[in-house]
Amino acid sequence: MTRFRVEGGACRGVETTTGPVAAARVVDAAGAWADLDPALPFPIPVEPVSGQIVELTDDGPFPTVLGSDEVYLVPRGRRILVGATVERTGFRKEVTAAGV
Repeated sequence: MTRFRVEGGACRGVETTTGPVAAARVVDAAGAWADLDPALPFPIPVEPVSGQIVELTDDGPFPTVLGSDEVYLVPRGRRILVGATVERTGFRKEVTAAGV
C-alpha cells in the first residue's frame, strides 16, 4: 500500500504499487508505520516504541510469572526472561546498555 484513497471526507480504499483497490471500509493496521501517508488531512499519532529483555538461567525452575509496571519475569524451564524497557528511540534495532 502506498497511500489511502480519501474521497468526500471518507477513506474509500488504498493505492498500491499495482493500482487502486476500492473498499467500503479500510483498517490501518500498520503499527508504528501507520502514519505512512503524508497526504492525509489529519495526523495519525503513532510512534515506534521498543523494549529489551534479558534471558537468565537458574539452577531450578522459576515457579511463576511475576509482573509490575516496570518489570516482568517469565519462566521458560530453567531460563527466566526479564524485561522490559520502553524506549522511544525511533526505528533503531540495536540493544543498548541503558536498556539492559
